[in-house]
Amino acid sequence: MSDADLIRALVVGVPARNEESRIVACVASVVAAISALDRNLTVAIVVASDDSTDSTDVLLATISRCEPSVHMVRGNWRSAGGTRRAAVDHGLALLAAAGFTAMNSTWIATTDADTVVSPDWLLRHLHHAESGYDAVAGIVGITDDEDCTAELLATFTELYTLERETHPHVHGANFGVRASAYLAADGFPDIRVSEDHALWNELRRQKFRLVSRVDVRVSTSARLRGRAVGGFADTMAAALSSTAGPTEVAS
Repeated sequence: MSDADLIRALVVGVPARNEESRIVACVASVVAAISALDRNLTVAIVVASDDSTDSTDVLLATISRCEPSVHMVRGNWRSAGGTRRAAVDHGLALLAAAGFTAMNSTWIATTDADTVVSPDWLLRHLHHAESGYDAVAGIVGITDDEDCTAELLATFTELYTLERETHPHVHGANFGVRASAYLAADGFPDIRVSEDHALWNELRRQKFRLVSRVDVRVSTSARLRGRAVGGFADTMAAALSSTAGPTEVAS
């Protein structure tokens, strides 16, 4: 590891819309992943609440009073890309306000409000960052919750492509990028869906160092009616209802 790759600050961005039943577990898992890091970092966890009309904002306000690293920004983006971008931008602004502006030493990790990250989630992200990579794509699993059925789990297991150490998927629910590369690529675009793929492809076009690894894991909701049209939930619903034979689960 070179000094140039060392991470000294961390932004975790989480888009949310009407996630009162899941946001507490999501944020708690991120806080636990930060606690597992063996160093002191300047940290900002930002949840962007996209026009939530349930108790999401109230719950986040309560969490932020107990966890000073947790912040909320409200807006009406009505797009996965716009909301994820707002969370990251607010996190970077918080770091700048604290006097930290070294973007090459800042890592951005994103997940989703219906997702629980593994305890070593950020350890794995930073390991790859400090091995010289500019962006990391991790994998998702299905949460064993009230929405998980045997049929859904079997379909996911059959269609989700994994190799021994790598994979072909890109998920905003498990995405990491060095802030300098993020800014050079103009961040997550304000689009309704597939903002993760758009940023990944732009990073690749600019020849940043990218890595996809199966050791970076999160667990996402098994629900089939998601918040983003065309997102992961819609993909799984389509796979279950398809009569044309199996197709690969979208990334």
